Amino acid sequence: MALLYTVLCILLLLQNVAPIDVTTEADIGITEDISLYQDRVRWANAAYHFIRQLNCNETYFTSHKECTHLLNLRKQDIVMYMAQSPDGEQFVSMLPDGGLRRAGAHDAVVVLDPYPKANFGHFLMVFFIDRTNSPTACTRHKGTYLGEPATIYQSS
Repeated sequence: MALLYTVLCILLLLQNVAPIDVTTEADIGITEDISLYQDRVRWANAAYHFIRQLNCNETYFTSHKECTHLLNLRKQDIVMYMAQSPDGEQFVSMLPDGGLRRAGAHDAVVVLDPYPKANFGHFLMVFFIDRTNSPTACTRHKGTYLGEPATIYQSS
C-alpha cells in the first residue's frame, strides 16, 4: 500500500510533465529554450547510463531478478518523466510514508519507469539533479558529476 502511495505522489508531482523522448530532437517546441532541452537529454542519458552500469550482485535497492530485467531494457522501453524549472525554482519530493533518500530541495527530478504499461504500484527509479555542486562535492555525496555544473543522485 505504501508503494502505491509513493507512485501516486510522484505522479501527482509530475502530473503536468510529459514523458521525455531522448531518442530524437524532432519534438523540440519553437518556444522551448534549447539549453533546457539539452539539459534534459543529458540528464535522461545519465539516468539511463546509471541503469546500464548496475552490478546486480551489489544492488541494494531491488532484487537480483529486477536488476537483471533493468539491464536488458532498451532505452525506448523506458518512460522518463522530468520536472525542471526554467526560472531556478527548486523541487522538494515528499512521500506519505517517510520520503525518499536525499529528499530536500533539488533543481530537477528525473523518474524512470521501466514498466510503463503496468498498473500503479510498480518499481520506479527516482533521480535528483543539483546544479550547484562541484566534482568534489558530487563524489563526496555519491553523485555523478555531469559537467556545467550538474550532479545526478539516485534517490531510491
